[in-house]
Amino acid sequence: MPSRLITVLGRPGEMKSFFLTKMQVHAMMEGRRVGVFSPEMDRHAHTCRMHTLISALPEVQEAVGLRNSFRNRALMEGHGFNIKTYKKFLEYLDAEVKGEIVLFTQKWRLTRMSPLSSRARSKTWGLK
Repeated sequence: MPSRLITVLGRPGEMKSFFLTKMQVHAMMEGRRVGVFSPEMDRHAHTCRMHTLISALPEVQEAVGLRNSFRNRALMEGHGFNIKTYKKFLEYLDAEVKGEIVLFTQKWRLTRMSPLSSRARSKTWGLK
């Protein structure tokens, strides 16, 4: 929703961040620019989760020649996947995906992630 700040709350383990990442990935694949404010997960964890979800999309699997998606744990640990295939996947993302996900993660921490500061950062980064 353009110009809206949405806060999602829930207890630990209720799949809030997974659900939101799935929404972010689909918006990015449609060519949208999405801002993500997350004080709990670092950039690497977000990127691995996004790459796992993107690599599960049938159109991406067909374009890159994947039989299965990349496992999140393998990406997090940096082993257990074919690096050449992963590089091909990254090249596909750079060349074909027009959208973008802008991450504001642990670096900004809770004290700097109030709704007001999040809205200001959104405007600074051109997120509507």
